[in-house]
Amino acid sequence: MKDIPANVWRTSLNEDDWNFLQIQNDEWPQCLCSELWREKTQAEHNGNFPSELIYSWTHEDMRRASRLVDTVLGLNTGGDIVESMKRARLGKLEKPDWTPYISLRKKALWKPLPKKPPQDRTSWIALDWHGVYRHWGEEIEYAGTHIPAPSIMDGETEIVPFRIPWDWRDDEIIVVFAQWLKDNRPKGESGFYVHSWGEKTHWADDRPRIDEPPAMPKAKGGAGSYLRQVKKILKALAAWRLIQHYKGSHIKARAHPGALKYLGQTYYHASEWTDAKKTVQAALKQIPHIYAQAEDFALTKKK
Repeated sequence: MKDIPANVWRTSLNEDDWNFLQIQNDEWPQCLCSELWREKTQAEHNGNFPSELIYSWTHEDMRRASRLVDTVLGLNTGGDIVESMKRARLGKLEKPDWTPYISLRKKALWKPLPKKPPQDRTSWIALDWHGVYRHWGEEIEYAGTHIPAPSIMDGETEIVPFRIPWDWRDDEIIVVFAQWLKDNRPKGESGFYVHSWGEKTHWADDRPRIDEPPAMPKAKGGAGSYLRQVKKILKALAAWRLIQHYKGSHIKARAHPGALKYLGQTYYHASEWTDAKKTVQAALKQIPHIYAQAEDFALTKKK
């Protein structure tokens, strides 16, 4: 395989980085979430795990910060959770831990995981005015004074204005928003709009094309089917790390000690290793959805 990116696995690949057969207690979803995050992080840092201190907090810190009022500015800064917590000296700076999920669980002797409160999934898309102004104030001012207004993109995320008619029913708002998504997904296209009187107006989508990722397969067979899909992604991640370690040689990757037992009848052909890369890349783009599915599975399992 060609085009192997810079990666941390080339120089260091421990068994706990790839041999997910060691997982106990059906902790496949939790392991997948953790390992996808490790994969994403090292890929975004040129094949290294960053050592800079990171800011962390507890759910109680977040709840307290959301109620804070900035007495100096006279503004409610609860929307900007991180800023509020820093001002109130909540949370803490700590060294990031990039230890493999399996290694951490082995150290804990695979004791049952503690229950966690449901994640606030709105945090993936919700913004507050202070954060918007601080991060995109100049772009918003420019867009508001130029025609056509340029798009404001943050990677593959777009910052857009909305008005919410709270006197509508929720299901009515959802229908309208679904239509907006369908009509406004970035297409990266251009063309001419023909007016009723015959005049043509040139238009262009200044955003790169971003297709909707394929849907995660629905668990038709219940929890068992969902776990099979998670295991499939983990096996692809294992294969992708193995071939990165061997600089693209699928023959050496398959001959890695213990790999044959895990990979089984899969990954004999070069095309299958390419498929593994594609599977991992697709999963990395769906991390929020995968996290949500894992949380739903954990909550269902404990009922």
